Amino acid sequence: MYFLNIFIRRLVQAEQAWMRFIYETFSLSGWIFSLILMPAMLAFSILMIVSNIELLRHERTRVQNILGLGIGVAIIACEIAGYKFLTMDFSGSEMQVRIFYTLNSMYYTIFTYFECILIGSVVCGLRAARHVPAPVQDYILILGCGFRKDGTLPPLLRGRVDKAIEFWKKQQDQGGKEAILLPSGGQGNGEPMPEAEAMGRYLRECGIPERAILQEEKSRNTYQNMEFSKKLIEERDGSADDKNVIFVTTNYHVFRSGVWAGLANLRAEGLGSDTKWWFWPNAFIRECVGLLANRIVPEVIILIVLVILFGGVATLIV
Repeated sequence: MYFLNIFIRRLVQAEQAWMRFIYETFSLSGWIFSLILMPAMLAFSILMIVSNIELLRHERTRVQNILGLGIGVAIIACEIAGYKFLTMDFSGSEMQVRIFYTLNSMYYTIFTYFECILIGSVVCGLRAARHVPAPVQDYILILGCGFRKDGTLPPLLRGRVDKAIEFWKKQQDQGGKEAILLPSGGQGNGEPMPEAEAMGRYLRECGIPERAILQEEKSRNTYQNMEFSKKLIEERDGSADDKNVIFVTTNYHVFRSGVWAGLANLRAEGLGSDTKWWFWPNAFIRECVGLLANRIVPEVIILIVLVILFGGVATLIV
């Protein structure tokens, strides 16, 4: 950073005020953005904490069940630290002042970066969860999850299957075609049968005819749900590209599942089933963490570039 500072100082002469203005704007951009969003982020943090406390009243304490609580507390702590940075009356040598404001600007750049990721994820997640596909579907893919040892479906999985049945019936009531219901899910550890079989049994109990059920029983994760279901469609109809396909999952899972569908080259829309208000926020944060973990290398590279541009260089040369 020091040698980069010297190099830029030689390029940017004192009389080039416009260039200095640009760099000053860079150095302040993270602070301005965070300041504008502070009330909304604090409100979001409080809601996350409240919903997570309610979640812990119903579920056992596990790492994945306290992510929302951790995120909420972390955001509040970061806002307090940012306020301390902003109001601190720092004095010292010119070099010490530059170092202080450089650290200040880097801090706001990093914090703003994660704020943008969080805001983007929440907006996309809400839009995906509220989306209702048109009633012109050929296949309705149902994403599986764990079920009871006696083969019955717990509320979370039953909600997905019920949502698929509701859409299947509504499409026909509106004059549409009879879609194929495609439950997808292999046999996990300790499960007496594949998840697709458990969902298939429930579909038949609900009166769905055998001709409208196609089971995918090999997948072990969401990506394989999409990939293997696409292969079944291709085996049955020759191609999945010209078919209208939707996948049904719990509302918090729609956004991430859509990403996996794209990676599996399956052209499909999502439909979300409802879940408890206190379960949704923490589960969605867990999905966001999973998405970020899958892109950790490019995200770290982008963050480093932004820190250098908006944090380090901008403050050192002004």
